[in-house]
Amino acid sequence: MGGYGKIDEFKMYFLEQGWRSYLVAEDTNTGEVVGCAQLTRIQLGGYFYIKDDLQIKNLFVKPEYHRMGIANHLIHGLLQRLKPRERAWSLASKDSEAFFLLFASGFVGLTWSEVGRVFPGLLWWLMWPFHLQRLADPSTIYFAAEGRGDDKAYNPAG
Repeated sequence: MGGYGKIDEFKMYFLEQGWRSYLVAEDTNTGEVVGCAQLTRIQLGGYFYIKDDLQIKNLFVKPEYHRMGIANHLIHGLLQRLKPRERAWSLASKDSEAFFLLFASGFVGLTWSEVGRVFPGLLWWLMWPFHLQRLADPSTIYFAAEGRGDDKAYNPAG
């Protein structure tokens, strides 16, 4: 990541969709991109972002490359970009492939009410993406993992 000045970072944090970090998996034999993962900031109330809690928003691996550990490597790569005090969140429907992948990657599964205990009162009610997901699929399990990088891990979100 690079090429952004202070004003660009300000715009990303406060005026646009916020900071994002991507990883791409490539088949070294063919040079073909076979997977990617995206880490984003969690948006609150439409305007603010949480500094130490981020979300693994997208994770894709081509079907013919499933069951090769690529998704697990992408997740671990994103967690290496986070400092130990930072958390990555994700969510999955109960008993889905993503559900088992997140457990296998070292995430802790939480129900909606348990997530509410992690964040203090008002902050929890501003976290509308979590609430919308609960309305869309009440069986959703939320997953959290601490960052696995060191204190010098590069993360422009904090």
